[in-house]
Amino acid sequence: MAVPTTELRARGVITIPKSVREANGIRDGQQYSVHDLGDGALLLSPRVSEIDSLCNDLRDRLLARGASLDEMLAELRRMRESPDA
Repeated sequence: MAVPTTELRARGVITIPKSVREANGIRDGQQYSVHDLGDGALLLSPRVSEIDSLCNDLRDRLLARGASLDEMLAELRRMRESPDA
């Protein structure tokens, strides 16, 4: 199988080939970090929002304490319905 190629356009625009976008679920508007690996090699990695990272960390901590997903969702519903929330 041939390796997809692309070229640098005006203003530094690079088009990711359609086959690569489809295989990786890349959509318009997604943000990526560009890491310079040296010798002209670049690495694109999806940017994960800080909120997503914090939510994942919280989930992992609760699971480590033995909380189930159902318990977490029930607690979220309780908090939303609380007049103090």
